[in-house]
Amino acid sequence: MTEKIILDDDTAESLVRALQPAVYVKGGDYSTGSGKVLPEAPAVEQYGGRVVILPLEEGRSTTGIIETVIARYCPAQG
Repeated sequence: MTEKIILDDDTAESLVRALQPAVYVKGGDYSTGSGKVLPEAPAVEQYGGRVVILPLEEGRSTTGIIETVIARYCPAQG
């Protein structure tokens, strides 16, 4: 069974604190040189977790995947 979690916050910090993943992974748009601060990082580090930033893949994004799924399987919403 898949659980759905709806966040009322602007960040996933409360979810990260609750789940305490050993490794928290984000895309490269949060790299240190980008100027975007990863708000969940202090929470992860506080409980001893590790933050990993993966490099961006040109033409790949979570938003793009979601848009493809909606267009393909939910045409009334796309």
